[in-house]
Amino acid sequence: MVAYLRKIYEPSQIPKFNNILTFYQILGTQVTFTNDKIIFAIHIPILKTKILDFYHIYPIIQQNKIFTPTYPYLARAGQEALAQKEECPMVEEIYYCTNGIILKDKCTLQLLNGKPPNQCVTNDIAFDQAIIEQVTRNEVLVVPVKSSRLISKCARDQFMEINQPSLIKIPENCQITINNLKFRNNDQVRQGTSLILPKLKIPVTSSKNTFQSSNLTNINFENLYEINNLAKQLTPIEKPQVPDAISTSIFSTILIVIILMISLIFFILWKRKSRTVKMEEVELQELKEDHQKETVVKPHQKNKSFIFST
Repeated sequence: MVAYLRKIYEPSQIPKFNNILTFYQILGTQVTFTNDKIIFAIHIPILKTKILDFYHIYPIIQQNKIFTPTYPYLARAGQEALAQKEECPMVEEIYYCTNGIILKDKCTLQLLNGKPPNQCVTNDIAFDQAIIEQVTRNEVLVVPVKSSRLISKCARDQFMEINQPSLIKIPENCQITINNLKFRNNDQVRQGTSLILPKLKIPVTSSKNTFQSSNLTNINFENLYEINNLAKQLTPIEKPQVPDAISTSIFSTILIVIILMISLIFFILWKRKSRTVKMEEVELQELKEDHQKETVVKPHQKNKSFIFST
């Protein structure tokens, strides 16, 4: 298969691996079928000639403010920057990324280029314990509240005071201690090359949202991206104005009163009509009875009786 690819693509477009079997880790498959056929297709990634550096970008905490980049991963070469929603798969110590989203976040681009941001959306944050977390196999992110003491044990012991957000690189075969927390090179922590963006020079405001220290000591920075994206999808609910609600209520009340008045008028008219009809029936009945009395034969008009005697 590799020999066939070399015939139709440039050598720079074909991935090179130490073990040819590793090639199958980045292949994709697709199956389609018709009435009488089943077709298997193999998708082979073709590389661009340009090689980009892959970064994992973390939120920035500076002067009680936090800035969350739009996307957590970034592939970059010079001024070309492609944002990635998920971490690209790693094969033989190399990240292979599909075409990402062209990064249009001016704030992030300015920070990447080391320039002061003109407009960056930030949130106020306050906490009472330092954030200390190992973010890659040999790097520890430290966001101190006050000065934190670092002790490194390598060929000789060294001491350092950390007074601002820092990314500490752990030398090979060494151990560092920060605020009684010990860290070593950990191969289980594998992520993209870390990039801590430049500091945000934003004036500190008095409005702060205080977070519990227990949540920040084991903070998961991945959740910040999810929260930020969900917040952008929220649609604000318009609060109804009080005068409109009152006018609607008054209109409904007036309408109900009018309907009740009309119903009452119809009921009164119906009762009067029923009473009139009943009176007419009574009068008609009385007239009939009077007429019958006049047609009956009076006693003195009857034939006289004859008494026969023998």
